[in-house]
Amino acid sequence: MEYLFLEDYEEAKFHFMKCIELDLEDYSSLYNIIYCFDFLDETQKAIDYLISYLDKNPYCEVAWHQLGKQYLETNELEKALTAFDFAIISDDTFVGAYLEKAKVLENLSRFRESIEQYKILIAIEGSTAFSFLKIGCCYAKINKNDKALKYLFKSVKEDPAFDKGWMEIAKFYYHKKNNLKALFYVNKAIDIDEYNSQYWLFYSKINKYLNYFDEAEKGLKQAIEFGDKSIETLIERVDILIKLGKFEDAKF
Repeated sequence: MEYLFLEDYEEAKFHFMKCIELDLEDYSSLYNIIYCFDFLDETQKAIDYLISYLDKNPYCEVAWHQLGKQYLETNELEKALTAFDFAIISDDTFVGAYLEKAKVLENLSRFRESIEQYKILIAIEGSTAFSFLKIGCCYAKINKNDKALKYLFKSVKEDPAFDKGWMEIAKFYYHKKNNLKALFYVNKAIDIDEYNSQYWLFYSKINKYLNYFDEAEKGLKQAIEFGDKSIETLIERVDILIKLGKFEDAKF
């Protein structure tokens, strides 16, 4: 631990490995070993170490879970999926493994399977705004619009301050070309997190479609103020200011 505090990750890793040699079930040391590998950007070495460890302790859900996360770093999604499956076999109440498996399935566009994993997650840990949100997003991907909206609204009912839930509802209505409802719900997201530049960009986009150019310009101005310095955003704001006849403001 002293080497870890000194940020000497090689020495820390070496000594944590010695801990594992003395006690295979010292999971705190195992986590710290992987932390050191991550900090040293040694993903393949981490994978090799975990595989070697699992040869000695094949039913360790922690090691399988960590192996899956390392495979995500190398974009080996099928291998990651297998690792998370083994983590679940080792401990069928391991919330983290279900969560990671659900995310991988979503990335593989296996949305129905992803939904099932999120539902298992809810059965184990109870309802969460995040799980409802992810289920809603997956249903939207397979065009089950009624179910998508049902779960998106469940997410904000579970946690009314969950701005990501309100934002996904806004996006849902935007894709259905119901811009007035989209505007209503993006405002709810902004009310919760007024410093999110992405929310303001979306606000601007909707207002532009509605020909509310003053509000569209306001959204771009706020997005820039809260961190979006992209050339596209700057040019779009200048274009709208010119359209509004605010030539002096456009010179900024």
